[in-house]
Amino acid sequence: MSAQVKLDDTLETGLAKEERRGLSREWRAFWRNPLAISGVAILAFLVLFSWLGPVFYHTPPEFPDVNNILSPPIPLHPLGTDGVGADVLSQLMWGGQLSLEVGLAAAVVGSVIGAIYGLVSAETGGWLDTILMRFVDITLAIPAIYLLVVIDSILNPNPVAMIFIISITSWQGIARIVRGQVLSLRTQDFVEAARAEGAGTWRILMRHYLPNVMGPIIVYTTFSVGGAILTVSGLSYLGLGLPPNDPNWGLSLSNGVAYMFQNAWWLIYPPGLMIVLSMLGTNFLGDAFNAAFDPRLRGRG
Repeated sequence: MSAQVKLDDTLETGLAKEERRGLSREWRAFWRNPLAISGVAILAFLVLFSWLGPVFYHTPPEFPDVNNILSPPIPLHPLGTDGVGADVLSQLMWGGQLSLEVGLAAAVVGSVIGAIYGLVSAETGGWLDTILMRFVDITLAIPAIYLLVVIDSILNPNPVAMIFIISITSWQGIARIVRGQVLSLRTQDFVEAARAEGAGTWRILMRHYLPNVMGPIIVYTTFSVGGAILTVSGLSYLGLGLPPNDPNWGLSLSNGVAYMFQNAWWLIYPPGLMIVLSMLGTNFLGDAFNAAFDPRLRGRG
């Protein structure tokens, strides 16, 4: 009996070492990818701009400069002012904090919900799996913008509510991906061997399924961050997102559109550029993660 236990421990240790070597190989492939460097650089710039910028630029975003209303860029206001004299650069800095926080949190929460849903659905199987996946099909058949507007109209708009709204309308994709991955893993020899040795469902989920689906989860989450930021900006642009006292890039863009015909370009291009950069950075990271974790793409760069 003790010999069998030692053999099992030896096999598990060998599998753990092999998993660590595989993960190290994937991370090396990730950092060799130029897209990864570009994505990290873009997101690092946005983070530094949003959090470190206000440390050095002390103009409050809500402070009105009545002497420079709707002013183009000047030394006192490097990116100009809006229709009430508020500083555009300060609004972009403070708005970036909320946009990035809500986008990242919504993407992570949605991916966690979808991953758990997909794992449970695949592992239970049978009629319960059928019911769970038909529910996914039903939610996917409803336009996401309709769900977003309906839920947003019910809840009081705030950052926590926005994270909840976006996450419960974006989990279906990763749920289907994880379910498909787990269904293919269930028939693998190492899973069958674990079951034959008496491993429980929880142990199989944590030691065999989850490590093998982390790659797709990371890739999906990375892509979802940009989509969540765009959703926050889009709802704010439509006047359905965060309240006006919570600055974000979408709200800045929405306010700028009102002055489109007055050639106030400094109210439109800067927030639009921030949104584009956030999408570009997260998409670069998503492509790099996909190339690193997919054996068919690894090494192509």
